[in-house]
Parts: sequence; C-alpha cells; structure tokens
Amino acid sequence: MSETFGINDRRASFQVSYISRRNQRVTCEVRAVRNEGSSAPHNQIRMTAVVLTRDTEKAVPVAPKNRPLKRSHVGNASPELRSLFHSLMGSRRICGN
Repeated sequence: MSETFGINDRRASFQVSYISRRNQRVTCEVRAVRNEGSSAPHNQIRMTAVVLTRDTEKAVPVAPKNRPLKRSHVGNASPELRSLFHSLMGSRRICGN
C-alpha cells in the first residue's frame, strides 16, 4: 500500500487497520502470507465491496429530550454571605507581592 499510494509505512499501516476494521463499510478478505527467506508474515487484503453512501440514521440529527433546563445557582447568595465573601477576598494575600 505504501508503494502503490506513495505514503510512508506507518500511514499505510493505519490505513490497512482502518479498512480491515470497518465491517459496515468495507467487505474484505485478509490473509497472512510468508515470503521465502522471511520469517515474518505480511498481510494481504482483498476488498470485495465498498459502501460509499452515508448512513441515513447518522445523518438525521437527534431531537433533544424534553428536560428542564439546568440552572446555575451562582449569584444567589444572601447579602450577608456576599459581604463575608468580599471581606475574605479583600484580606487574602496574593503570592509574589
């Protein structure tokens, strides 16, 4: 694959892995073959069919469920808690000063 398409071996390995694992899109036969004089097998892939159209189920957006909106409770403190917070923030020491 790397020689045929002019890509490096690592990228060709990723492409072969992708093709062999996409059973919904690509129908292929994979076999391991050993060359004479080499102990390591190499894989041969023969693609028999390819589905080029997209799945209609994935193309249709899913409608959101009817749930109440999540509301943040930030800013809902009482005036006493706010004044305590501001006094604590004013008395803190900043590192480096």
